[in-house]
Amino acid sequence: WDPGGRYLVYDHSAVLRGTYVFRELYVHDSKTGDRTQITQGRRGRDPDVDHEGRRVVYIENGQGRTRMALWDLELKKRQVLITIPDGEFGQLDGPRFSPDGRYVAVSYWQGGGTRDIWVYDLKSSALRKLSSDRALDLEPSFSPDGHHLIFSSDRSGFYDLYAMDVRGLEEVFSQEKGACPMLAAGQENCAAADVPVFRITRVQTGAFAPQVVQTQDGEYLYFLHYSSRGYDVA
Repeated sequence: WDPGGRYLVYDHSAVLRGTYVFRELYVHDSKTGDRTQITQGRRGRDPDVDHEGRRVVYIENGQGRTRMALWDLELKKRQVLITIPDGEFGQLDGPRFSPDGRYVAVSYWQGGGTRDIWVYDLKSSALRKLSSDRALDLEPSFSPDGHHLIFSSDRSGFYDLYAMDVRGLEEVFSQEKGACPMLAAGQENCAAADVPVFRITRVQTGAFAPQVVQTQDGEYLYFLHYSSRGYDVA
């Protein structure tokens, strides 16, 4: 949703040139009921809207590679932020804006089986790796105050939710050590930033898709909880 709650950006299947079926991005106006397609032939997915309701960050697929792109809803202009390079069998998923719109967190799977949380600085166009392990780190989401980055990970043997303290992100990006100006094949030498991480849930059956919501009563963490009954919202 945009901050005002009127427009919903989502991905949905669309027919291209009467033959191909691609996932594309749409905007739904909840006031008028109108639906507008904003990408074509991009295989767009995983959209997120910034704090001004002007920019949409999303993942697109093409030519065997994924890209993280930005769509300006007012200017109707596309900008590619990250492209998986040739020879790198990588996958980008679930980009999410920070509350101030400066950073984008994304889950990045690299050849060899690592999937870590990375952050892209829209101001400097730099990348930093925030986690580096053999666990699968998925679905990053910032808290409303921008102090924490919540994500799902199987590092304990089960998928639970964890949080990183990212109040020092600006300082992290100012450090030359471990800086990643762009993705490149064989980026094992890109060091992860030293940020505190702590565990939030202990469900031992699966916790996914975290989202912290600010209400008049305080902050609430919503997520999908997998159990023997299937998925529940918790």
